[in-house]
Amino acid sequence: MNRLLKAARLPIACVAGLVVCQVLAAGMPAAPRHNPIPPDGTSLETGRRIYSAHCADCHGAGGKGDGKSARDLEAEVPDLTNPRVAKMSDAEMFERITRGKKPMPGFEKNLAEQERWHVINFVRTLGKPQ
Repeated sequence: MNRLLKAARLPIACVAGLVVCQVLAAGMPAAPRHNPIPPDGTSLETGRRIYSAHCADCHGAGGKGDGKSARDLEAEVPDLTNPRVAKMSDAEMFERITRGKKPMPGFEKNLAEQERWHVINFVRTLGKPQ
C-alpha cells in the first residue's frame, strides 16, 4: 500500500509543478511576435546609438563580427549582415538580445524593451546598400 501512495504522489507533484509554472508565466507579459516599433528615421537613429554603445565593441560598427573586443573572445562573434540573421524573426532576435547566447550577455536588465526593438530595426539595416 505504501508503494501505491508513493507512486501516486509523483504525477501529482508533476502536475502541481506545471500549474505553478503556468501561474508564474501568466504574470509575465510576453514580447510581441513582431516589432511594435516602425523602422522610421527616429527608430533607426535610436537603434544606431544603442548598438554603438552596447553592441559594436564585439559585432563591429558594420555588424561583421569584427569589433575590437571580438578577438578577445573564445567564440566567433556572429556576422549580423549574414542572410541567416536577416531570416530571423523579430521574436527570435528579440529573445536573443534579451537572454543572450554565450559569450554575448543578455540585455534584459541593461536595455528597456523598446530599446531592444530599436536595435532590431537598426540591425536589419546592416549589410544593406545605403
